Amino acid sequence: LMAVAGQDNQILIWDFAYMNFPVAVLSGHESSIHSLEFCEGNSDILASGSSDCTVKIWDVSKFNGRTTPGRIKATSSTKNITTSVDTASKLFLLASFPTKRTPIYDLRFTDENLLLVAGVFSPMKAL
Repeated sequence: LMAVAGQDNQILIWDFAYMNFPVAVLSGHESSIHSLEFCEGNSDILASGSSDCTVKIWDVSKFNGRTTPGRIKATSSTKNITTSVDTASKLFLLASFPTKRTPIYDLRFTDENLLLVAGVFSPMKAL
C-alpha cells in the first residue's frame, strides 16, 4: 500500500495491484496533512500528522489485499476524489491524539514501534 496526503485534508490509500484508482479516501483531519508513516512492525497501522494539531492512527488492513477495494473515481477535473462507496473513515480511525497548539510536521516509528512526533509550538499572541 501507499498513502498520499496534502492540503486537501484527505489521505488516499493506493494499492499497487489496483493502480487505476485509490482504494480508499480517509477523512478526519481538519487541516493540511504534513506527515504519514506506516508502522514498520505492523504495516496495517498508518499514522498521520497535521496542521490541525492532531496525530491520528488508522487501521488500513481492510485495504491490504484482503478485501475488494472500494470503487473510487478520480478525475482531473475535480479537486477532491469522489467515491461511490462509503469508506467510513471513522471505522478505520483507531485513535486521535491532540496537542495543545502544536502543528505536527513529522512522524517516525522506531524499531521498537514507538511513534516519535515532531511539531512546531505556536504560542498565542497577547492581546
